[in-house]
Amino acid sequence: MNQEGLIPLLLHMEGCATKEEMNANVAATIERGYVRFNEYLGRFSGEIAIVGSAPSLERTYKDLKGDVMAINHSLKFLLEKDVIPKFAMFWDASQLVSEFAVPHPDITYLVGARCHPTVFEKLKDCKTIVWHAGGDHNIMEYLFEHKIDEPMINGGSAGVTRALYLGFALGYRNFGIYGADSSYSDDGRTHVNGSLVPEKDFMISAGSENPVWFRTTPEMCGQIEEYKLIYPLFNQLGCKVDVYGDGLLSHIHKKLVGLAANSTT
Repeated sequence: MNQEGLIPLLLHMEGCATKEEMNANVAATIERGYVRFNEYLGRFSGEIAIVGSAPSLERTYKDLKGDVMAINHSLKFLLEKDVIPKFAMFWDASQLVSEFAVPHPDITYLVGARCHPTVFEKLKDCKTIVWHAGGDHNIMEYLFEHKIDEPMINGGSAGVTRALYLGFALGYRNFGIYGADSSYSDDGRTHVNGSLVPEKDFMISAGSENPVWFRTTPEMCGQIEEYKLIYPLFNQLGCKVDVYGDGLLSHIHKKLVGLAANSTT
């Protein structure tokens, strides 16, 4: 696909957890015991809404279609709006994630094995399925060493770009992305419920002709660079992907859709 006009940014990204911290979390998960992801591969179909917690979610949550997968802090927002997701997805290794883990009897929690034990403690009475995140340090060797024959879910480094692969593994082929702006809102917010960590910020322009400027963060730009690779792949696999809301991700998505259409004419 011709990527003219979509010049990649040079980013150096680092994980927020060490190999030792991730291995300790995975070891605790194995020792605790869990329901594995294997039996859920390809089990579902139709449309799924991948829901992040960007400010545009305030406007788009009423338009959610299909089964809903809430990521991190969006779960609390949706429950406050009386929207009960089918799934909630957590996967960061930080103990901070336990702040997002709101128990609910009607939700299936898709929790990364590398999540902190406090996340599992908060969800101990809930329906929880465990999956392994591909690309984590020595995860392949670690699972082989412990004779664990389970799939690893690849994907991006952000919740939304990893959730797309998780949804694909579950069997979905029609994806709607909500609450994933990848930029600040006009009133200076990065998350619909506020950010729990300090945010960096800088300005970038999108497009070589008549550029549109966005205030964003290095981490959000990392998500954009991942999506620029993921969308063409999903498109080639026959998946339908739509982005709802506004912001940098929506802007880039429209360009990718146009490039894909031009490549087939």
